[in-house]
Amino acid sequence: MAVPDKILKSPQLPSLPAAAVRLLELARDPESEIKEVVETIRTDPALAAKILKAANSSYFGFRSKVTSIDRAVPLLGTTVVTSLALGFSLTDETTPAGPMYEYYNAYWMQSLAHAAAADLLGKHGRTAMECDSWPACWPISDGWPC
Repeated sequence: MAVPDKILKSPQLPSLPAAAVRLLELARDPESEIKEVVETIRTDPALAAKILKAANSSYFGFRSKVTSIDRAVPLLGTTVVTSLALGFSLTDETTPAGPMYEYYNAYWMQSLAHAAAADLLGKHGRTAMECDSWPACWPISDGWPC
């Protein structure tokens, strides 16, 4: 059985926090505004802290410290913020003590490898393009929605 199949059939399948679900809804709504994303993140202090920590990581390389969600969301972009929120939400449920840890870990490692490959192809393919967020591509295989 493929790893995603094992995860989907698990009785311990985690549910997404309300903020993550709302961010997904906003991502699918072409009329949504960035202020709605900011307000949604503010409803979950733990998520807000993780988004700020990510914004201040060396990966994004902003010159000055990002100290507010109001600033982080426009800098990162709503696609990146939504992807980070989903990743944080799922990894919170997959502690090493959990029975599904092995499967979640394998799934995320596979997705990370696919995303890194997509990033390289995007940058060095025939038509080079900037990918503003390879984390947005993490769950790109096995029919899982982004």
